[in-house]
Amino acid sequence: MRFTIRLGISLLSLFGSSASISSPPPSKRQQQQQVVIMAYNNNNPLPSTLLSYDAQLALDVAQNGDFGHDNVQISDDALRIHWTLDAPSLETAFTVVDHGNLLDPRDMPEPYFLGSDDQGKPKWHRYAASPFTTKPVASVRPAVDPLDNWEAFWEATHRVHYDPDWERSKEEPPVQICCGVARPTGKGSEVVVQGTGAPGGFVTVHDFLTTMHAYLMSRREDILEAMHMDLLRKRLGSEDIGSDTKLIVTPMTLMGVPSITVSTEKEWTRFNRVR
Repeated sequence: MRFTIRLGISLLSLFGSSASISSPPPSKRQQQQQVVIMAYNNNNPLPSTLLSYDAQLALDVAQNGDFGHDNVQISDDALRIHWTLDAPSLETAFTVVDHGNLLDPRDMPEPYFLGSDDQGKPKWHRYAASPFTTKPVASVRPAVDPLDNWEAFWEATHRVHYDPDWERSKEEPPVQICCGVARPTGKGSEVVVQGTGAPGGFVTVHDFLTTMHAYLMSRREDILEAMHMDLLRKRLGSEDIGSDTKLIVTPMTLMGVPSITVSTEKEWTRFNRVR
């Protein structure tokens, strides 16, 4: 239920604003998807190089439907990573378990960091070199909860203050500050993970972890502030958020989209413990 509600909030934040008469020009991601779909529909040769995750998913949907079993998604090896967001060090942030999204007392976690070789270079678990996705892709741009939902959280929290009857016209410019708190406009996630795996430069598990861990740590304060504004957390009785709150990162595929969600350690344990 939690993920369904999250997705609903994301969709509202995407489509809840007023529609304009003229559509914006397609982004580079959309252009690449259109090229791939046109090639497929016209029986033309597909690109010989690896596609981005978005373009690969667009091709898979054209071939298999929206929820085809063979559509690209996050790989099983990637889902076995248990990921904490409390310190910058990669040496302590990750362990490998039977399933990273579940807390099973029978699990025997394996270290992700395996020490250093004779030249002092770090050694990593064998899954580090595995593809992050079930089909190799050149890049991945994940959705990040709560950052991508932050503005929707702000709207849900403050709308009752400046528009208690919800009568404000969609054509009016959005309120930018309420209760001394600025609307978090443009503070969603924009990071793209580029692949380094051979052959072809596919995104490995380690590519994703190193890029995203550094990015999420750089925005840890934003993440905590967004979580504090999340009304759903409060309704579920979650604990207060502080700078020392321990956080867990969970990768998952939601409706085909590579996504990660950040929760407190207590929340994660509550919802993911094996009964």
